[in-house]
Amino acid sequence: MRKFNLLLILSITFLYAVAQDQGEKQVTFLNSIKVNPLRFVSSTFHMSYERLIGKDKSLNLSAGLTYKDSENESVSGYRGEIQFRYFVLQHKTDEVCRKLYFAPFAFDQYTDVTDHNYYDPYNLYPSSQDNRYFVNSFGAGLVAGLNMIFAKRFVLDAFVGGGVRTSNMDRNSSTFLDNSLMGYGYKGIFPRIGFDIGFTF
Repeated sequence: MRKFNLLLILSITFLYAVAQDQGEKQVTFLNSIKVNPLRFVSSTFHMSYERLIGKDKSLNLSAGLTYKDSENESVSGYRGEIQFRYFVLQHKTDEVCRKLYFAPFAFDQYTDVTDHNYYDPYNLYPSSQDNRYFVNSFGAGLVAGLNMIFAKRFVLDAFVGGGVRTSNMDRNSSTFLDNSLMGYGYKGIFPRIGFDIGFTF
């Protein structure tokens, strides 16, 4: 009788362990939080939230906050973006999950800039006055990317693409606005490169 009870207890323990292990293998994390380390170069903290809405689709929302106060200029602003991702190819192993996707995106960005080294060739303003302007930019485009998940919890996300952008500014500042590709007031076609790291939950 004792042997039977011991065998029964061991059997139940083994079945429970197997069931728990299978349950853990079937866990699918639908959410991920990511940050873009490349944005720190431009004094911007940029964070993304991605939510799976199917086996081959996800919604990626991101927001960025820019703040810089230096001797040359002071910059503050924010950026919001939405991506709708279509996973066209997926490959899963026990260690890594790789997903190739295409994603249309749209964004809106607001920037408040004060140029402390402004030079007025027409002497319209006192030399001690800074040049301050506000820029609102928005645009849309398409990217292709690779999303990799390691050990079910760590995310690496890289994408490349491009789009079209336009910018609006207050009329008094349009003469002094930087319209170069990397400028705050750029209008036209632009390239897009992104790299995010994060975790799933």
